[in-house]
Amino acid sequence: AYTSVGPGPFSPPVTERTLEDEPTTPPQNVQTTVLSSTEIMVTWERVSAINESGIITNYEVEFDPLDFDDILTTITMNTTNLSTIITGLQENVEYNIIVR
Repeated sequence: AYTSVGPGPFSPPVTERTLEDEPTTPPQNVQTTVLSSTEIMVTWERVSAINESGIITNYEVEFDPLDFDDILTTITMNTTNLSTIITGLQENVEYNIIVR
């Protein structure tokens, strides 16, 4: 507040944090390792701290068999880990795997 003489003192500080937002980049260095004819391990590195935009609570792994154009089978796995094992896959099938 001001008077004709000048400004008065400031109020005590109040601290507040803004809400989280979506991460601005995907997980990095996604890699796969075939464990068996029906299992693939997927690993990744966390979103860099500067791009997290909040606290990461979940990663999502999606995978699709590439050989079946007429059948879209996307299965989503949610995890807080930096790796997961996809099980129950079909033998000798190529899969598209993404992480977010």
